[in-house]
Amino acid sequence: MAVTCHKPGGLEIIRQTLLGAKKIRRPRGSEIKIYTIGAPKYRIEVEAGSFEAAEKTLNLVTEEILDSIKKAGGEGRKIG
Repeated sequence: MAVTCHKPGGLEIIRQTLLGAKKIRRPRGSEIKIYTIGAPKYRIEVEAGSFEAAEKTLNLVTEEILDSIKKAGGEGRKIG
């Protein structure tokens, strides 16, 4: 995932967006990890009891990040 925000305080906006995405409501037993690969690229890892739960969680997280960053005046897109 690539996320950018050129507004003043953009780094903090991105940080809060990613931290907020980790707190979304998700299927029980799902775990979310978000890493920086190197700005503006971030990796999202999801662990869950089943493939379906992991896929659902990943979709929820990416939608939350994209919606939040756009509302804050930044840009985001899925990579790969």
